[in-house]
Amino acid sequence: KAVVATELTMTPPSCGPSEAPVCPAGYAPKDLFFDNLENPASGNWVTQVITGSYVGWYYPQNSHGVSGLDKTNATSGVTNFWGIDIPEPADSAIAMSRGVALPAGKQAYLRFNHSFLFHHYTSKSANYDGGVIEYSVDGTTWQDASSLFEDNGYNGTIASGNGNPLGGRSGFV
Repeated sequence: KAVVATELTMTPPSCGPSEAPVCPAGYAPKDLFFDNLENPASGNWVTQVITGSYVGWYYPQNSHGVSGLDKTNATSGVTNFWGIDIPEPADSAIAMSRGVALPAGKQAYLRFNHSFLFHHYTSKSANYDGGVIEYSVDGTTWQDASSLFEDNGYNGTIASGNGNPLGGRSGFV
């Protein structure tokens, strides 16, 4: 079996699920792609504006220009991705700059670590912010990856009716 592995950031102890297994029991991983994010000059990642006018992602995490705000939360090393809370409804992404060919007839896995802290308005029981994982087989059309999750999937629904382009979708909230 093959493993596609990307390490993002660690989940703080107060933020939920345990670490997912690397492979099913009895299988050894074979990395088709691995990036511990310690080399921002690697060219492996690009930011994109999907809707709105803001790119909300930074790599390395402390290149955001906000003095004194350290967003380091890496599981290894010192570098991670960081998404900022932008002042208007928008959809932006940080994505791999190139595709990875999956071996025919083999099971492949994407494994990553992440943490998140989004706005949640308890008085309105709404998750106005959230994030999703998507994949593409042609680089143009993107599909939600939730049907492929085996461990630690989405934990809620992003509120609709507030201008969020992801409103109404399941996601990390």
